[in-house]
Amino acid sequence: MLLFIPWVLPRFHIYLIGLILTTGLLALSLNIVLGLGGMYQFHHAVFYGIGAYTVALVITKTSLSPWLGF
Repeated sequence: MLLFIPWVLPRFHIYLIGLILTTGLLALSLNIVLGLGGMYQFHHAVFYGIGAYTVALVITKTSLSPWLGF
């Protein structure tokens, strides 16, 4: 059944299903770490925040392209 979904559904719905399943997987892993393990790890969010803040500063203060980081 799942094998035939790419031929039946439009491309947007396939993307949306993949996004929902990926988000669900991340939420499940976060539930295991925080809920069952009782461990609080905020360093991932700190790294993402520092990276986003750095990109925002570089974009606003210089004329560099944000795609330069990729």
